[in-house]
Amino acid sequence: MFRKVVMADKKEILDLIKDVWDGTDYIGNVFDGWIMEPFGEFTCMILDDRIVAVSKMTQLNSECVWFEGLRVESSYRKRGLGKAFLEYQIKRAIELGYKNVQLSTYYENLSIKIIEAFGFKKIEEFKLNEITIDKEESNLDLKKVLKLKTYQPTRKYYFFDFSFFEVENKLLEELIAIGDVYQYKNSSIILTAYKAKGNFLSLVDFTGDYEEVYEFCIERAREMKVEAIVSVSQDDEFIRFMKQKKEVNTSNDELRDVYLYEMDLEDEKC
Repeated sequence: MFRKVVMADKKEILDLIKDVWDGTDYIGNVFDGWIMEPFGEFTCMILDDRIVAVSKMTQLNSECVWFEGLRVESSYRKRGLGKAFLEYQIKRAIELGYKNVQLSTYYENLSIKIIEAFGFKKIEEFKLNEITIDKEESNLDLKKVLKLKTYQPTRKYYFFDFSFFEVENKLLEELIAIGDVYQYKNSSIILTAYKAKGNFLSLVDFTGDYEEVYEFCIERAREMKVEAIVSVSQDDEFIRFMKQKKEVNTSNDELRDVYLYEMDLEDEKC
């Protein structure tokens, strides 16, 4: 049985995810917000009178929904529950009137075969970069920083802490309104905590000199006392630049390690 998650489920769900990523799962940080969201659906699976899995459908826009946060209780894994949950969410997205569904996954994820078997098509590949921020004091010279009122995007998709959003005017207007579009020296940079699920910033777009961009990101992150900066890229030159930086986590040698998938729900209705 599937049903919507309610606030009274919080303790049980936090116990369900306690072993995910050595106890650092982000769902505890976003639980209340996911319940309060007016669109999409935060769903749990009930089996043996207990919650055994959870997952989230997040509305990206009126036509597209994002699948994220699928978790299965450890003692119920390898029983096909993830596949059953995905099947339910696809049907539910169709019922809610969405035309497309998207999700992303890491290249090592064993669920890729299941995702592709359901008909999801890989539409983009990216390289993930994670910059670890030390606790030194920031040396950011605020005289060299401006808040921009306009920005010309260089990418089709913006990446916010493992969620992708197709770039549109409304999204850029939101980022400008919250003051996260900067000019630093001769570079333009979007560095933001928008949609963050933890104490992270996302470097979602930039133009200009790599060293300037990197310097600004490090110093701004120190100023904000965040733990890390995450970004994805399809620029081979920038990927090579980031690989040389000691603060950047390069846990694998893959040129691309984050995949974006999409399913056309109009085809599923036929």
